[in-house]
Amino acid sequence: MKRIALFVLALSLLAFPAAAQKGKGKGRKAAGAIQAQEDQWLAALKANDLDALGKILADDLVYAHSTGIVETKAEYINKLKSGDQKYANIEYSDIKTWNLGRAQVLSATVRMTGSSKGVPFDNRLKMLHVWSRQQDGTMQLVAHQTTKLP
Repeated sequence: MKRIALFVLALSLLAFPAAAQKGKGKGRKAAGAIQAQEDQWLAALKANDLDALGKILADDLVYAHSTGIVETKAEYINKLKSGDQKYANIEYSDIKTWNLGRAQVLSATVRMTGSSKGVPFDNRLKMLHVWSRQQDGTMQLVAHQTTKLP
């Protein structure tokens, strides 16, 4: 139920960007903080650094791929560990961020390249990330959603 509520919140932000922009008071600071998190996620993903990803990804992560496959943290890390999923590069554009206090949301257009089960991919996607501040002050990725773009 918590996961569904999180997705509904994130999707509502995309559907109503004007309302979301109201809470953007600390825009540059929020954008810098979330970009640092994205940089850590990207570096760990490209290096296949599973220990780093284990810290970056929340235990209750919802990882929804553009293919419609939805995975837990354990399922996603196992896919990376097995080599079934490999990323060569991820390029961001059209980045928008929202600071919601204990949560930060990033929406971006991305180009992802790599391979899935040995089959190369080069996808242009809309990506949504939801980051949540943990009790110890660290940020963890709690939701990832991508949708293929034409």
